[in-house]
Amino acid sequence: MTNRGGVLARSVERVTGVVPRGTELRGGKPTAGQLNLRRPISVADLKRSDGHRIAMWDENKRDAKWTFPQSVASGDPSSTGVVLWTRIGPCAYEERTPLFLEVAEDERFTRERRCYRITAREVAPDHDYTIKIDLDGALAADRRYYYRFEYDGVTSRTGRCRTLPDANSSPESVRFAVFTCQNYLNGYFGAHHHIARENVDFLLDLGDSIYEIGNRPETWERYGGHRIDLDSRQEFVHGLEDYREIYRIYRSNRFFQEALERHTRIHVWDDHEFVNDIYWEEDPEFGTVVPRARKHPASHPSGTDTAFMLTLIAGAIQAWSEYTPARFEYDPDRKPLNERVRLYRRFQFGDLLALLRTDERLYKSRTHSEWTEYWIEHAPSQWSERLLRQWLSSPSDEEDHRSMLGKTQQEWFLKEVAKPGSTWTVWANEVLTLPIPLPLSYTHDAWDGYRNERREIMDAVAEARKRGDVKNFVTLTGDMHSHLAGYQCRRYPVRELIGRPNPENRVGVELMTPAVTSGNISEEVAERFVRKEGPIGDAIRIELAGVLGWLLTVAVEKLRYVEFFDSHEWGYSVVEFTPDYCIHRTYSVDKRTNARDAKRKLFKEFRIPNGEIEIEEVA
Repeated sequence: MTNRGGVLARSVERVTGVVPRGTELRGGKPTAGQLNLRRPISVADLKRSDGHRIAMWDENKRDAKWTFPQSVASGDPSSTGVVLWTRIGPCAYEERTPLFLEVAEDERFTRERRCYRITAREVAPDHDYTIKIDLDGALAADRRYYYRFEYDGVTSRTGRCRTLPDANSSPESVRFAVFTCQNYLNGYFGAHHHIARENVDFLLDLGDSIYEIGNRPETWERYGGHRIDLDSRQEFVHGLEDYREIYRIYRSNRFFQEALERHTRIHVWDDHEFVNDIYWEEDPEFGTVVPRARKHPASHPSGTDTAFMLTLIAGAIQAWSEYTPARFEYDPDRKPLNERVRLYRRFQFGDLLALLRTDERLYKSRTHSEWTEYWIEHAPSQWSERLLRQWLSSPSDEEDHRSMLGKTQQEWFLKEVAKPGSTWTVWANEVLTLPIPLPLSYTHDAWDGYRNERREIMDAVAEARKRGDVKNFVTLTGDMHSHLAGYQCRRYPVRELIGRPNPENRVGVELMTPAVTSGNISEEVAERFVRKEGPIGDAIRIELAGVLGWLLTVAVEKLRYVEFFDSHEWGYSVVEFTPDYCIHRTYSVDKRTNARDAKRKLFKEFRIPNGEIEIEEVA
């Protein structure tokens, strides 16, 4: 039986990689009480078909582009495998046609080649035609592999993936390309073409790789061709199909595809994979913990509608599970929606590096960050801190139960971060940990709103350093759409705001990667002041944003624990870890040019020597 979407749908997806609204088969819609997640298929459940030969991909071949409209990707590596991903275009879908996967150690698919057959029932509309294969247990450690899919005689592009080193090995280096915050409606993805060409081992995604918005006509002239018309016809997502449509559009971008084809991704989600500034709180009426969105112009207008939000966030989790090559633990019997999925994990790179991935959205409680808390944070002594708390009626740490990680994850993290045996302990962290006492919504949603938990983490790392269990602690951060390098401390007393921080107080180093395209602080402020559209308005906004960015840099760098700050560049970072040092390079990429040769420059380079909490500027 053949199931095709018609001539119009076929012609549109051939060109854009996106199926017109109304031509997709609908299925698997979640409710507040049920999730229908796309779990990876174990390689042990697949049939070997080594006698089946797959032809090379031919971009000129009929149906080549719309059979695999979102190309291929790999993610969530282990020492013996990775998760591979693809999606079949609905216009190419045949109900009884199987999918084939070919994996080898070389691009010609001759060395250590194996081929697998995925049954037709796995290629189905229920999960928007997405496929995830978990090769864990089938590959060798610390190796590059090449892979491709074949469906109905059509071959996908070739992807490249990599496994983790063996836990008992001693790697000479590990290199990551780091990206975060890519609003499709606010710029072009030329940075990903440059990322694809980087000589790195893995791709670290710190979240906000999609934005839950569409229907922004004011951006169409600035970034021609980048538009998102949601299935619901609303400005913000209203269900599973809206999330799926957003993922389809983002993943149809050729530059983004290049980066995902070339590098294996370690992924951390942030709020925009759900809704802006999401948090969770107990709802007596529903008798469970429920999602909310903080009231803010950029937040979902239905963020306080409990029934709506439960269904919406279930849809967000399902769409993420369909479009992200990742493993996760899932317990459908747990009542709270946010406790059913566990994403946090430790990645071990021999004795060189331990990478801890945390989830700072599914368990986060509501923050009540106030200006008064900034002054308490910077009290010169514990005695003055207690006095300020009493005077300003602020709860003590013992009374403050706000949490970013949730109790279970926090216990896991404090245990894992103190484990010995790694030269570098690295935290893949979504939001800023350093206190920045400025009236910015970014800091309200970051660790500034969770001071007690932040102190517990920094104290645990400091004690582990004293014991010698932690040698170097580096935190890689996104979210703020800025570039920052600074020192994490146990305390931030006021005397260290105007003088150099006491080295005894330091715990580690935080390195923030700027956004790929999302509006940074200076750009967003300029947008509010300059409403004029067209080339003249754009030119004025660019100039004003430059001035504002410089002023903000001067202000933030007055904080002595901040070594560098910039809120006027876009791009990505490359971070390298060796037994001797960590080097962090940030590249600025022009988001206003929709081309592979979008201007790129090395913006800043810092080095952290092994055994020292010291940020050295190299370039």
